[in-house]
Amino acid sequence: MNQKDKLERYNDLVKAVNNCPHIDECSKGIKMTLCRSCNEVNLWTYWEGGRDRLDAEILLVGQDWGQLINIQETEKVLKYANSGIIYNDLFEGIDSVTNINLCRLFKEIKGCEDIESDCLTAGRKCKKVFFTNYACCYREGKTSGGFNAAWTNNCKDYFVELVNIIQPKIIICLGRKTFDSVLVASGKKRSKGSYNDTILAGYVDADFGETTAKVFPVAHPGTMGTLNRCRAKDNVSKENSMKKGLELQINDWKKINDNIK
Repeated sequence: MNQKDKLERYNDLVKAVNNCPHIDECSKGIKMTLCRSCNEVNLWTYWEGGRDRLDAEILLVGQDWGQLINIQETEKVLKYANSGIIYNDLFEGIDSVTNINLCRLFKEIKGCEDIESDCLTAGRKCKKVFFTNYACCYREGKTSGGFNAAWTNNCKDYFVELVNIIQPKIIICLGRKTFDSVLVASGKKRSKGSYNDTILAGYVDADFGETTAKVFPVAHPGTMGTLNRCRAKDNVSKENSMKKGLELQINDWKKINDNIK
């Protein structure tokens, strides 16, 4: 696909996401909203992604945004971000556990060793990765938990279209729910058994119509995901469990890098 076609399809996708007709259905249980001022497919895309990344080799997929605390403040930030200025406060600060660990893990991916500076400045360097969340809408209240199956069902076509626009060789899925959502989007069945065993089993080859990619299951880099990756016994401190969990994740990401040519 040439760049003109990619850009046209991406622009159409952004419009479709920002005008999703399923928002009421997605709001059952947890109030959800759209961010109509977003000129990218996802707010996370402002960190790594966008129209200059439509040939990215790696697509990083999270579950959902977490919480959109103040839509007016977000829109104010986006007025600058849409002009090419990247603002750290859009990502709740680089000091969050998720962001800190994600920056550490990307040090294992050749060419993406410094995504932290990409978050803080407009001069983004890592051209080979594109960030998105699977769920296209945003939480207004509860920050985590209560994952709604409607988000997966309604966002499936948007996700598949994004994959077929970018045509990544590798898709990294943060957490089991994200991994299963991506599998279902490719027509495969959800994973079974221990997710740590699923991670150790490695990638799954998946077809998304026009695109075939290696789909990697990894632990979410937040606190719970890192602790679950360790699965330490009760007599092990949380600090040591976090340390061990991150060490295991680093090894998981090294294996991803080994599959990048």
